[in-house]
Amino acid sequence: MRKCTMLVRKHLSGWVRRMRAIEELTQEKMSEQLHMSMRAYSGLEHEKNGFSATTLMFFLAVLPQEKVLQLVEDFQEKFYEVEENEDAP
Repeated sequence: MRKCTMLVRKHLSGWVRRMRAIEELTQEKMSEQLHMSMRAYSGLEHEKNGFSATTLMFFLAVLPQEKVLQLVEDFQEKFYEVEENEDAP
């Protein structure tokens, strides 16, 4: 379970960093969009904190629909890779 938690944290923090860069937002502006403190947001980007369900929903709400689908598909790929590696002898 811990391995999966870390996979989710890494995946989402990468996405939030990339989307902030694409939108040319400061950490402060991105934290406002996600309705969280600047300190908590910084922790997300540096994989120190995980997303709460509420923060995840705010993040998904600011993404275009095609990006939401891409985020999920990218995660599925990584998840299945991890699963296959764990099942390999």
